[in-house]
Amino acid sequence: MKLLILLLLITGNALALPVLNESVATNSIYTIYPDHQDENLYYISPNYMGIARDEDGIPLFNYTEYKVGWRRYRATAQVILRVNNYEEELSKAKETVLSYNAKARFALIPFYESEILFNDKFGRAILSHACTHPAGEYSAEQSCILNFSHFGKNIFKNSIHKRLTLVMNFSYQVIGVNATADNSFVETERKFMLAARIGGNILAQYPELFTDWKGRIIDL
Repeated sequence: MKLLILLLLITGNALALPVLNESVATNSIYTIYPDHQDENLYYISPNYMGIARDEDGIPLFNYTEYKVGWRRYRATAQVILRVNNYEEELSKAKETVLSYNAKARFALIPFYESEILFNDKFGRAILSHACTHPAGEYSAEQSCILNFSHFGKNIFKNSIHKRLTLVMNFSYQVIGVNATADNSFVETERKFMLAARIGGNILAQYPELFTDWKGRIIDL
């Protein structure tokens, strides 16, 4: 079933699969993998993502606090994440491939499932989240809802005030093949991880994105 989903995602070549144990170009931002059948097709995989912006450059982010008891509050943050485009690094990675294959074509590596992962330090800070997505491409916008505890909302607001960044892991599953010593291929799956960053100087510039349940701007 997963293989069927993947094949439906890839247009132009129904049997196209990335060779996941043979990267042909890499730098700190991107890694490129060849196709297992088409010698001119290559797949781009990223390493970083951050908050998406609307047409006016405003971060696609909203933070709302609400009461849960006497002088205690929780908060919900809704954020749209997407891979940041680093044109210079991407061009360099492509140029590496084009230097020995002038006919090279590039596609985004497809996934059949993705999710946001948190490490243990967020255990008491985040009560729950909805950050899992079905098949798609990493360049598509990824929505995420975070529900902070009273403790967690204080930690998050303090990090925004100090221009710090909350770093999570965006994990996505890819179906591909591994090349073997006898020039054959074995179907495989791989989990890719890339850093997802929320905060820093970006959100601190937009205090209007932080409100209480009545829509009033709150202090960071």
